[in-house]
Amino acid sequence: MHRRVTRQVIGATAQLLLSVYTAKQGRDRDAEHNTLMELIGPATDAAWKPQTEVFADKEHLARSAMQLTLMQLTRLSLADVIKKAEAQQPGTVYSVIPAVQGGRPVVDVLLATPMTKSLP
Repeated sequence: MHRRVTRQVIGATAQLLLSVYTAKQGRDRDAEHNTLMELIGPATDAAWKPQTEVFADKEHLARSAMQLTLMQLTRLSLADVIKKAEAQQPGTVYSVIPAVQGGRPVVDVLLATPMTKSLP
């Protein structure tokens, strides 16, 4: 079962893409014994049919391993983080990325408001 590590909507091309970093064996397995990958596909299609990329390059492996480790430090899932953010501020969450701030794990959440502003 895939477990989400990060979620982000990307506008890299003319189409809006949803990118999800995931750990195939779940967040209970460490990065060394897991398959770190990205699921990416058009965010506006009726059914999301992502392509899969298993990470092999240093940059993606380092980033996804760090994000997996940070998510292992919390009981919250990304879905929980999204629900919490949307309950605190009206709008649509479009980016959820685990990070380190002040030596502590955090989840950076970006939210598009009805006023077309982007809020952290």
